[in-house]
Amino acid sequence: MTLQQRRSGDGITWGAPELVTLPLPGRVPWHWDVQYVAAKSEYWALVAAYPEGTTCSRTAVYFARSADGTTWRVAPTPLLAPGEFDPLRDVVYRSSFHYHDGSDAVSVWFSGARLEGNAFRYAVASARYPYADLLRRVTGSSPIILEREGSTGVSPELQAARTQFEHEFP
Repeated sequence: MTLQQRRSGDGITWGAPELVTLPLPGRVPWHWDVQYVAAKSEYWALVAAYPEGTTCSRTAVYFARSADGTTWRVAPTPLLAPGEFDPLRDVVYRSSFHYHDGSDAVSVWFSGARLEGNAFRYAVASARYPYADLLRRVTGSSPIILEREGSTGVSPELQAARTQFEHEFP
């Protein structure tokens, strides 16, 4: 697969295509959420990718960083993969994130589904990682995930954990 990018200062006039290096051996990347994080002087991306020879229903979400937006370093461990979190156990889909400059934390929103009988139950999950914890997670540590599923409420335990975390890391 060849990945290219074009740059624009105004969204109307675009530069020539540039080849992008995004090493993810054995995986097919198919969705990206890319943002420039000024506080870290880096581009960050959440990359949805599935194993070669399978389908997008086996997608996992990877964290990647780049100094120039062209040459990327992809973390070896997915931030979230199918089977790791019950509400999204069968399908992990697109994700987005926000960096909190004041607390050096990253909020991530995941989407996906689980199969119940013959139907999918779609869900959104959010996690807020102190930056150092996010880096540990993508090198093998456990995730911190707070769930929000469909129209059902968040459990009191998860709400208390979220409230405490947001108090400690505004």
